[in-house]
Amino acid sequence: MKIVHLGTGFLPVSSNADRSVEGTIYELTRHLTRHLPPNPAQADSTVIIIDIRMAGGSRGNTGASFHEITTLPLHGANLFSYFLKVIWFSLRLLPALRRLMREAGIDIIHAHSQFPATAVLLARRLFRWKVPVVYTAHNPYLLAPPSLVNWLRHTLIEGWVLRRVDRVLAQTEAVGRELGRRFRISPERIEQVFAGIDLAAIDDFIEHHPRQENGHRTVLYPAVINPRKNQMAVVQSIPDVVKAYPECRFVFAGAIDDRAYFGAIQDMVRTHGLSDYVEFTGQLPLETLYQHYRDATALIFPTLYESQGKVLIEAMAFGLPVIASRIGPIMDVVSLEKGSAILIEPDNPEEIAGAITGLLRNECKRAGLSARGRKLASSRFPWSRTARDTLAVYQEIIQDEDIKKQEG
Repeated sequence: MKIVHLGTGFLPVSSNADRSVEGTIYELTRHLTRHLPPNPAQADSTVIIIDIRMAGGSRGNTGASFHEITTLPLHGANLFSYFLKVIWFSLRLLPALRRLMREAGIDIIHAHSQFPATAVLLARRLFRWKVPVVYTAHNPYLLAPPSLVNWLRHTLIEGWVLRRVDRVLAQTEAVGRELGRRFRISPERIEQVFAGIDLAAIDDFIEHHPRQENGHRTVLYPAVINPRKNQMAVVQSIPDVVKAYPECRFVFAGAIDDRAYFGAIQDMVRTHGLSDYVEFTGQLPLETLYQHYRDATALIFPTLYESQGKVLIEAMAFGLPVIASRIGPIMDVVSLEKGSAILIEPDNPEEIAGAITGLLRNECKRAGLSARGRKLASSRFPWSRTARDTLAVYQEIIQDEDIKKQEG
């Protein structure tokens, strides 16, 4: 079986990509190479990644082979540069795909972002390629409340892709149902496959880096700061929490994605005199984020819409008690292990405050959530399981193609 994964064209796929889509591609391909059945007739790698050229450093060892494409020499991080970069990559990957098809054949193309997928689907129609295309719907904005801005920025092109690929991989059943409804995708073309987490790295960190006590009860929220992540509701809950627990501190760990929204949060903090209780760390290296997971008392995650919620599972792997939104994707995860998280309405600061204070006063409850969350993360979310589930989708598609050929 020859599988080609397409990079995003934005950042290189590598072990340093952490929790981004590029990091997901790295981990998935790394574990796929371990689970593919051996094929003596194929001497080269059975997993290939077409990706932008990495300027420096090491990609890490995925076990896959890379076909690199030189990017445009653009400077700056504006939207125009981003679109030029990914469109250039999307067009340049097509000759690489044609070459691979001529030389060795391709059984599956797996795309992870809309522009490379669009280029491949258009080329497939133009050149009459027969290779199936799988698409993972990573983008949470596909689930956002409908608006003209969101449609133009996020769902116009990606919706076209979702309707035309052979299989859509949704990370939870709730997301699969919503994608099917919004984009008129038949259920048989949607497969649910959870994204994994790096349990080995987390276990290694826990073993070699003991918990550091700081005298505070710390509530952690690791997420980019934007309205979708709903940090404002947490800030609005803080006065009630610190009234009961003055030693409590709230750590918001994530890059500022929406400066106007962050400005409104800062105004709220100043107006209510909460500066001593709140810390905004900005984007953190993975090891520093792991330190926050290790030392926190609880995780708060009142996100408004999500494809799966990776921080939820990472926190559980650290044994951190979790309070999270009562929304479909998170309920899909939590329902796998009863009592693994406390669920709240994300737009209700009073309920958030009550859940936090109730958890802080009940050590037995925290211990129970910790144990059940850790069990859930370790049993259902290793990358090896994600790789096996993804491979099963590939095999089903190939079998379907073989049946069609025989019937034709």
